[in-house]
This record gives sequence, C-alpha cells and structure tokens, in this order.
Amino acid sequence: MQGRRLAIILTPHGALSNYVFSKKPIQKYLYWNIIDQWIFRALDCIVCNTPIEKQQIEQRLKKINCHVVPLEIYSENQKVVKILDNHNLNSIPILCTVGRYDIVIKGLDIIIQAVVALNRGGTQVKLRCIGYDRGGGVAALQKLVDDLDARDYVDCTGPKYGEEKDQLISESDIFCMPSRYESFSYSLMEGLASGLPVLVGSGACVTSYLNAEQKKLLVVEPAIEEWIKAIQNVLTDRESNRNCAGKAFAELQVKCSRSNVGDALRSIYRNLILK
Repeated sequence: MQGRRLAIILTPHGALSNYVFSKKPIQKYLYWNIIDQWIFRALDCIVCNTPIEKQQIEQRLKKINCHVVPLEIYSENQKVVKILDNHNLNSIPILCTVGRYDIVIKGLDIIIQAVVALNRGGTQVKLRCIGYDRGGGVAALQKLVDDLDARDYVDCTGPKYGEEKDQLISESDIFCMPSRYESFSYSLMEGLASGLPVLVGSGACVTSYLNAEQKKLLVVEPAIEEWIKAIQNVLTDRESNRNCAGKAFAELQVKCSRSNVGDALRSIYRNLILK
C-alpha cells in the first residue's frame, strides 16, 4: 500500500484534561492552580482544536476568550483505500492500536482485558500494539500482558514508521483507539483514512466533531464490557462501520481543510488586532 502523508499545523493550546499528570498529584495541582492560571491571565485568547477542549477550558477559566480551530489535515490520497478487499476473512481478526505505551491514558488495559475476555468466551481475536516507550511504558505494558496471561493474544511491536507501519495497519481488521483521553489525534486520522473499521474511545476529543450516527457506530465508552460488545458488533458487520469511518474522515477533511482553518485563524487574529 502506498503511504499517505498527513501534514498537521498545530494551534496554540490543547485540552486541560483530568489525565494531565494523572500519576503526579503535586505537579497536577501546581500546573492547574498556579502555572496555567498565571499564564492564561496574560493571554488575549486561547485557540484549541476541538469543541470538547473549548468546553473544558471554559469550565476552568470562566472569562477566557476561547475559540475552536481544528488542526489542518492534508492527505495526498483523497480517496479512502479499501484495504480489506483481499484480506483473508477466515483468519483470526487482528485489532490494531497506534500510540505511545501509556496504559491509563491510552486505555490499553481496557482493550487488552476485552481481548482476553473475547478469546476466553470463544471469539478469537488478536491485538497488535504499535507504539513507543515513555518512562518505562514497554516494561509496564509487558507486565500487564503477563499478569493477564495474554501473551497468546497481544503483540507489542514497538515503534514503526512509514511504509512498515502502513503495512501493519493494512494487515489488520479493526483500527482501535481505546484512549481515556486523546487530543486532536494524528493516529486517529490515520485510522479513519485507512479504510479499516474504526473504534475509538469516548475520551478522544476528535469525537466531538462526529455526528450522532458516527458516534453510535464508532465511539466506545471506557469499559471492558462496552469494548467487547463493540468489537463483536464490528466483526458481525464490518461494512457499516467501515463506510461510516470513511464518511467521517471525508467530513473531517473538509472541516479541517487549509482554507477553513486559515479563514478561522484569520478571523480570530483580525478581531484581536481591531480590539
């Protein structure tokens, strides 16, 4: 499969998530109650990437001037590639995740437990985790896999890039992002553009751009039982999910096009200058 290049232009601010410094309460307190308040008081406005991030910011900073401008997405291949056409549907289905090995934030514990439960319940699936280490992530993830006796079901590939990563994704059956929190995700854009069925955790901020039908088919709450049910539903009817994911990506391409992003930023900057 030919690789696709996605160029992303970042806007100034992400989400003030509950998962920032989730394992370091002192740093979280200092960041939320001292650093961010001090910095934001000096700002004329904040530009964030998704509606849910704007909502989170406005809940913490009542009088802040906040706008939503999505990241710019550019894809060299405008057509979503149907990579499942030649896939052996009689083989054990492979679920694929892409992202750093952060068990809590990325929800890897949820999907691994769901995969274990599916196999023990008679539904064979395997999980492929493409990602990288940060602060001992590989060792922690491998320990979780061992503790759950899931070695037969989970393959942690480590970091993969370019065509090698595209190939691993194309050989999979469902693209999964079980994150408890995820800002405007490059990896999710890859998944939606891949032609695979897609399941994404409700903590991913990009889901706030999806319509009701897309949320129903693509978005999963952060619970083992919900992921089991969602995976089973996709395995029963892959085409509905895959078509829905393709339409969602096409709509995001328009919403996140260079012209729309540029117009939104130009309007914000003009208003600030004229104030």
